[in-house]
Amino acid sequence: MDSTHYSRKILDKAEYFLLTVPGYGIRKELLYLGSVSKNGNPNKIQDSGLKFFNIEGCDFPLPEGCAAWALIKRIPEAHMEKNYDMFVGEIVKAWADSRVFSDNHWHLEKGPEELRSLHYVAGGHFYEIGKSVEVTL
Repeated sequence: MDSTHYSRKILDKAEYFLLTVPGYGIRKELLYLGSVSKNGNPNKIQDSGLKFFNIEGCDFPLPEGCAAWALIKRIPEAHMEKNYDMFVGEIVKAWADSRVFSDNHWHLEKGPEELRSLHYVAGGHFYEIGKSVEVTL
């Protein structure tokens, strides 16, 4: 996360951060959030239309429309943060939507399309997870 970003200034001081696996259903909200700076629009999150919910064991709201969420305790690593814009942390809690994760196994291809994981490439281009593939030796 580049040092010029609004979120970076928050993360530099944070003890915890959240990592999510966003779903196809919130693609427009994601693109908006990634395209608009909170430095220029203080109401960026509200304007995105993204909705949030609370869950026991987490002190801040989680975004709806994700397949999974991980609460991560930040481990300060000044060299990594300054030189590589990379943050290190330990997952302390994690949750997943049971429609796409159960019995310790992902089954995104069998769940609703809106929860298929979305992966940003560049310029509004994303990849949505496809079919599962079994490989054996």
